[in-house]
Amino acid sequence: MGKQKIIVVDDQSENLQVLVEILKADYAVIATTSALKAIDLAQVDPKACAILLDVCMPEMDGFTLCEKLKSIELVKDIPVFFITSLTAEEDYKKGFSSGGYDFIQKPFSATLLLNRLQKAIK
Repeated sequence: MGKQKIIVVDDQSENLQVLVEILKADYAVIATTSALKAIDLAQVDPKACAILLDVCMPEMDGFTLCEKLKSIELVKDIPVFFITSLTAEEDYKKGFSSGGYDFIQKPFSATLLLNRLQKAIK
């Protein structure tokens, strides 16, 4: 049996590289800089066990992308994590109301990220 798939979306390729390095030992990582491409990737079989989204992206912000993902029947139950440096209470409210599962603060801890993913996927 292969590794579970995780989709990572960030408009900064450097951030994608760091996340891929952290996750690749345990997961099959699909990385993209495009929010629109992430919608297509999330609907491919086998579906992802989690989706990690940057919040501040030019094409579409992570909160809007999360809302779009949660409106798709095949994708709606996949936990979405926001990877962000935002810390305002309003941002947390907006993220959770858009369907997000949790926030991981930048700069992030690999241990914290892996632990939170593991708990969400169980």
